Amino acid sequence: MPDVWMPPATGDDSAVLVKALGDMCAAYLGPGVVIRRGWQNRVSRPPASPWVQITPLAATRHGTNRHLGCNPSLMPGQDVMAGTVRIVQPRSRRVQIDFFGPDAARWAHTMSAALWDITGCDFLAPYGVVPLETDDPRDLSGMEGDEQAVTRWMFETRLQVNGVVSLPLDYFSNVNLGLHPQK
Repeated sequence: MPDVWMPPATGDDSAVLVKALGDMCAAYLGPGVVIRRGWQNRVSRPPASPWVQITPLAATRHGTNRHLGCNPSLMPGQDVMAGTVRIVQPRSRRVQIDFFGPDAARWAHTMSAALWDITGCDFLAPYGVVPLETDDPRDLSGMEGDEQAVTRWMFETRLQVNGVVSLPLDYFSNVNLGLHPQK
């Protein structure tokens, strides 16, 4: 877990969500669980079962922007690094978590319960992620293309993660003022 949370740059919140939820799964489900990100091209299934797949889905905007790093001696909203402003975009992300293997049902119920509890909130806080709501786990077990049964449980969760955009500001650092005589 990070020591000090910094909001992710916009577009990077998927990586933050996969890391945070992956670390949470590793901590609560025990050793030996393979954790991977979903929707990656040319990535085959892990060779061993059990495994967890985390797939970030849609984002929803929740309000107007706010600014970070305000310093009273600077312009409102300007970051302490002169010439930039960091804009926070409050939003949530839907994430699908799939569990495969003989313990998939237990894992899905464990993670769903943790995300509904203060335990999950406390675990995700250092990542800057806040659980909002989680569906009940669903059994999606069935046959694969090679006619092999696959045990699979899945749920969706919604998490708040606020992306940050850094933009340059127009400013000047050298002023030459003079008085013009009035006529």
